[in-house]
Amino acid sequence: FSMSNSIGHELNLYIDQGIVDGLNLTLVGAYLFANDAFSPVPTRESWRYIENYASDAYEVGARLQWNF
Repeated sequence: FSMSNSIGHELNLYIDQGIVDGLNLTLVGAYLFANDAFSPVPTRESWRYIENYASDAYEVGARLQWNF
């Protein structure tokens, strides 16, 4: 059994939209293609099941920014 030293790759997406003068809306989306990022440290008992623990992660959000 061997693990790679790769954390994974992340894809980020930002969309900015001006609503009125001084008011902006930013939509954020991110996705992490996890290699070893979420894998626990293997023990003697769990090394066979390490693939069951690895999973990808995502994030979505919005930011409303007012400049005055």
